[in-house]
Amino acid sequence: MTQYIFDTNYYRNFVHGKSFTDFQNEIDQQKIIENQKGFKILFPIVSAIELINHLNENNASATECFKALNLLVRHCDDSNKKGCTVPTFYDLLTMYFFRKKSKNFIYNNNILSISHEISNSNELKILKKFKSEIEQIISIKKQEKENIIRNIENLYLKSFNSGGNIDWDIFDKNQDLKKEFKDLIKSKDMHKLIGLSFVNLAMEQTDSKKIKLSKEEFENNFVKNDFKTGIDFYVKEIIQKMVDLQNKEYFYKPETDPKKRWNSFYDTQLILATEYENYFGRKTILVTLENKIRESFKTNGKEDLVISPEEYNNLIK
Repeated sequence: MTQYIFDTNYYRNFVHGKSFTDFQNEIDQQKIIENQKGFKILFPIVSAIELINHLNENNASATECFKALNLLVRHCDDSNKKGCTVPTFYDLLTMYFFRKKSKNFIYNNNILSISHEISNSNELKILKKFKSEIEQIISIKKQEKENIIRNIENLYLKSFNSGGNIDWDIFDKNQDLKKEFKDLIKSKDMHKLIGLSFVNLAMEQTDSKKIKLSKEEFENNFVKNDFKTGIDFYVKEIIQKMVDLQNKEYFYKPETDPKKRWNSFYDTQLILATEYENYFGRKTILVTLENKIRESFKTNGKEDLVISPEEYNNLIK
């Protein structure tokens, strides 16, 4: 049996320009073939969060995401309801390191529950019933990014100034520092630092004081193998933007960025989820139109873990 994870844009593109009846009939027919082939479709909590994030908007995007959420639930619906959910990276990390659930476990379950409840109706008016829950999810999503940015400011940027001031333009003002930063990425030392931040996150999420992990296991297994693609993608598509972006406000104020580069944070979680499932011996493939994601898997020697929607469609013909 092979498991598949589909990214958010797969579901948005699938419903584009279609009525509920049309896309629901299409996915029901697709599921028949998937079941015959023994494919298991996982429910990615991250994709549900991204779609719910748009539901309180009063525009075409809200309608499209409402349809896409309905499709996601329908596509991933499993009568057994067992082992079909892909949690956020909090639980991926805590289960990997400690075999424990994270403090976010209940949040993951709430996302799954509200997604199913919203998808019980094809009428947008149902969203009024869940307005406060949707706003809470939007707030948590925003706070998540803000916490990462504040940690960068407090644990990194402040160290460059004796007065503890935060200067996001420090890399443009100090070319030696900028080169040092880029060298950290090139040498993959930055990957180890990000790996350590993930370890710390897992410890915080489980209130653990220590971890049974040697330096060799951390570097050779966790960073360079098990989550190699996810960490590399995170470094190149998020961390490197600290020096690459001319307008640094796009980094530390994500809502101002017209290209929405912080969406790569959620792409990272889907990549990590794919690697996580394969680490535990469950053959899992990510389906995405994003070339940069597929290239990242290829660059890191894991090209067999990702395919495009077109390639997937050829599998179910």
